[in-house]
Amino acid sequence: MNQVNLMGNVTRELELKESATHHKYVQFVLAVNPIGSKDRSADFINMVAFGTQAERLSSYVQKGTKLAVSGHLASESYVNKDGAQRTSTNVVVETFELVGKNKSKVREEAVEA
Repeated sequence: MNQVNLMGNVTRELELKESATHHKYVQFVLAVNPIGSKDRSADFINMVAFGTQAERLSSYVQKGTKLAVSGHLASESYVNKDGAQRTSTNVVVETFELVGKNKSKVREEAVEA
């Protein structure tokens, strides 16, 4: 089973991008506070969304937005510009929900559109 459920705040503005094969995607970082521990700082989790999810996220989410996200882990290996082999692990977003006061803002924008 490869399932991840997280809730946290988006750390920067999202930018919708397009791959060389014309697939839309967005990469962002989610700051997740540990449950029950005030001594630890937040964990910063790399996230990626594709297609329709990426478009929706880039339309409605901004820096500081609180999100509940469900997805799965995916790792990839690559060679960086210095020629070193690196591995990156991301949460691939399958579903998301705006949490708290963000929900009403999205509903207002959807009604106005």
